[in-house]
Formats: sequence, C-alpha cells, structure tokens
Amino acid sequence: MQAIKLWQELQTEWGCGIVYIRGGSYRLAFNAESQMEMSARIEQEQAAGLDVAWLGPAETRDHLPFIREDVSILGSSYCASDGTANPLLTMRHLARLAAECGVRIKTQEAVVSLKIKEDLIKSVVTTKAEYQSKTVINTAGPWAASLLEPFGLHLPIQKKLSKILITESVPPLFQGFVSFDNGYLRQAADGNFHLGIKSTPAITDEKSVSLEDFNLISCYLVPLFPFLAELNIMRAFSGITGWTPDSLPVIDKAPGLENLYVAAGYSAHGFCLGPLVGKLLAQWIVEGKKPLDLEPLAWERFTSD
Repeated sequence: MQAIKLWQELQTEWGCGIVYIRGGSYRLAFNAESQMEMSARIEQEQAAGLDVAWLGPAETRDHLPFIREDVSILGSSYCASDGTANPLLTMRHLARLAAECGVRIKTQEAVVSLKIKEDLIKSVVTTKAEYQSKTVINTAGPWAASLLEPFGLHLPIQKKLSKILITESVPPLFQGFVSFDNGYLRQAADGNFHLGIKSTPAITDEKSVSLEDFNLISCYLVPLFPFLAELNIMRAFSGITGWTPDSLPVIDKAPGLENLYVAAGYSAHGFCLGPLVGKLLAQWIVEGKKPLDLEPLAWERFTSD
C-alpha cells in the first residue's frame, strides 16, 4: 500500500512525465486450482488493506469484453489500485533529479567485485575504476548473489528470463494489466500492446528473442484474446529478473558485513517497489534504524531452521 501511495505522490510531484496510469490489474482463473490460490491470496491482501476483490465470470467479461466468448473462465482477482508507468521515462526523470542533487551516475561500468577488510566493505571494483565508500548497497538484481559468494554468503536468487512482444499502436481498448497462469498483456499509453508469457529459468545471460518465442507467445495469448491476431508485431525485447524462493525481496544488511545493505530478489516487482525501497533504505542508513518492520523481508528467513 505504501508503494502505491508513493507512486501517486510521484505522479503529483513530477506530473505526467512518467505516464503513471491507475488502470487496475486482473488475474484470470481458468481452473479450480487457480481459483483457490487466488481466493487465499485475496484474503491475505485484503487483510493487509489492499483494494482487491474477486470478480465472477460475468463481472470479469463486463470488465474485459475482449476475452474469447467460448472460453470457459471461472473469474478473476481485481485490484483497482494497481497501475503502470513508463520505465524509461521514469528512470530518465529520476536520473535528472538525482544529478541535480549532486548524485554521480556511472553507466556502462559493471561492478565486478567488492573488497572487504575487517568485516567491512572498503571498496567497489568496476570494469573501469575502484570506489571507496563508508556504506554500500547491493542492488545488482539477478547478479546480486554472485557479488556475495566470495564471502561465503548465499543469497537464494534464481535468474529468470522474460520476453515481451510489442504490437503496433491501436486505439485504446483498456488501461489495466491482465495476467493468467501462462502470460500477460497490457496496453501502453501510446496504444501499443505489450505481450508476454511466464518467465523461464535463465541458464545464461543471453537475452535474444527468436521466432520460436514469437510463436510461443502467440499460442498462449491469441486463443484467449482473438483481437491480437489482427495486430502486427513491431519489435521485441527481453530481460533477466531475480527471484527468491518465496517471491519476496531481501531487504536487509548482509550477515557479518555491517556496512553492506542488500535490496534484491524482487521477483519481477522491482519497478513497482523500487521507489519505496529506496526511501526506506535511505532512512535506515541516515537514521541508523529501520523505519518500519522489515522482518518478513529479512535474509535470515532463508537460513533459519
């Protein structure tokens, strides 16, 4: 809930430059197992104060009339407060504001290792230089774990690969985000549809998109949303994300390293949670104490018996 509130504040402060749209999100259920999982999740999310509800078959089709008529659907979970933003425009705007505050951003400069002395991180080594710092935050996403392994620290993050197709721009159909067991779609503000399928384990860091990927995404989405068959695919992109066993991030200090913080393993929710986590970490580091209870996201949940 705090993340949603912060995005609303950013939209108010920054204006329309980040293209933040609260169009809601739908998670479709086509079988009893999915329905049971969603019902349990809805109870948990409602208890946490999230604006989420179960929609039956008729209500779901009222919201999403483009679902194929002869497809049997049991319903959907609907979160009215969910939204989307343009990640490229958001990051450019954030980088500009950070630079105005004196932040130096280094690009095309990968971190290769951390140097330690007396249980403290003394410096960060990149492909171009070495930087000393009193405090280090490991936000290396899918690669966060590899930076910690030399110190005998195991961060259980699995790399997964996501591939997305972008269609031609068409008139607005809906503003929400629609997902189901095998895929998802949304319409961006410029009219393009973003089409994707469930992430798969990434064996390497290779991110190319093949014709087979085009066919696979089409096989999952077109039978459910037949209007997609009439759209041209303009381009595609892919990316690697980091997933923890419980799909929740680790936001904590690294065990045995007093000045090293870790914020990784967002399990494909990093863009949504990023602004809030950045704010919380800044408060923690400056004030010397956690601004709220982060125990559910502690590293030790994966190490305790």
